[in-house]
Amino acid sequence: MISNPTFYKELLIILGVKFLVGILFGYLIDFIISLVEKNKAKKRFKKHENCACEHHLNELEKVEVHHTHDHACSCHHEKEPHKHSDDCCSDNIFIDAIIHTLKIAGFILLVNLIFGITIHFVGMERFISFVSINPFLQPLVTCLVGLIPNCAASVFLVELFMQGGITLASCIGGLCIGSGVGLLVLFKNNKNIKQNLLIVALLYVISVCVGLALTPIL
Repeated sequence: MISNPTFYKELLIILGVKFLVGILFGYLIDFIISLVEKNKAKKRFKKHENCACEHHLNELEKVEVHHTHDHACSCHHEKEPHKHSDDCCSDNIFIDAIIHTLKIAGFILLVNLIFGITIHFVGMERFISFVSINPFLQPLVTCLVGLIPNCAASVFLVELFMQGGITLASCIGGLCIGSGVGLLVLFKNNKNIKQNLLIVALLYVISVCVGLALTPIL
């Protein structure tokens, strides 16, 4: 879009909306999470406060801590050689980093191949004819395209908009959800699948809502 001066206005709109959406929903989600955590903390506090056996539990905890401390002291000399052995293995950190990078690069290459083959066989004209049926349905499709963990998905949406295949609002919705290969790294490194799926679901819902809200305006 930068190479085409006729789209400078749309480019500024896209950047401005993405910036505002990121700040607004970022603070909103942080606020909601903080409220949820505070409520959980209050419930835990009330539960412990109303417990009739609180004093007895505290005494048991003291005994357990004392026993654990004595056991740890008695095993200190036995564990010390193992700790030293683990520290000696830190020389392979560069090899581990290289292996980790190659794995991620291979996974990204596989996704790129799948995306390229799909676009090749589907074709731009078929996709335009499919999404141009109803402008209010376009954000649902463009946000799915934006979920593809590839920067080419964002380029595809922008080119589709510049050719008149989708509205600016649908393009913004698809670009709001796009995070490049960030989702791949998230699913690969974060083992909490529920948390990952929640992030993806929030990205999709927020982006679709942004696209639908801007459709009557843009």
